[in-house]
Amino acid sequence: MRPAIVLLLLFTLARPGLCTPTAWREAKIARLLALLESKRGDPQVLLSLGCEYVHLADETEQAETLALARKYVSMALDADPNGAEPLAWLGVFHCLEAKFGGGGASAKSLALQGLKELDSAVARDPDHLTAVMMRATVCLRVPKEWGRVPRARDDLLKMELTLRRYPDRIKKFDLAMDEVYFRLGQALHASGETTAALVAWKKATQVTPRGRYATEAHRSLRRYGP
Repeated sequence: MRPAIVLLLLFTLARPGLCTPTAWREAKIARLLALLESKRGDPQVLLSLGCEYVHLADETEQAETLALARKYVSMALDADPNGAEPLAWLGVFHCLEAKFGGGGASAKSLALQGLKELDSAVARDPDHLTAVMMRATVCLRVPKEWGRVPRARDDLLKMELTLRRYPDRIKKFDLAMDEVYFRLGQALHASGETTAALVAWKKATQVTPRGRYATEAHRSLRRYGP
């Protein structure tokens, strides 16, 4: 598939809550806006608003919502200029802009900018597993010829090992283990390691049997399994 076409399909990103109904997300945004009235300039509230607007823009494809996503992600980064997560979300935002850009050179440029920002976010704090997961997810969704699959594979293998050693970080970074194993399976399969990918997908179905990504893992097992 040509990169311009792939860019139209790439970015439904990184959090389990992404498929939450739009009405629920709008209600959450309203609560965050009310909270911001009493906590003006609070980096975490600004970042939460930016995240929700990024998701809402992805769901609705409205230019106005995309502008609000840019506004609050940028404000969060201004409030916490050295933070890894705000920079990672800026990278995701630019990838979302690439999706809305309609393909072509400008969309590719935006996606590459987003990847660069995600790389910088992980370099700022290699132990920030939310940023690591966001980068791995995007790396798996850009065209394979961009050479990002090995990066995703390494990120996810290290993450899986870290979470087995330090399970408290699952909650700390708001991660879902069925997603971790599902993404790891994707990365291993894209690397030609089908047997290892099947093992990862099987684990995804076991850790959270009714999870969203466990369902996706079942599909992958049926498609690629013996």
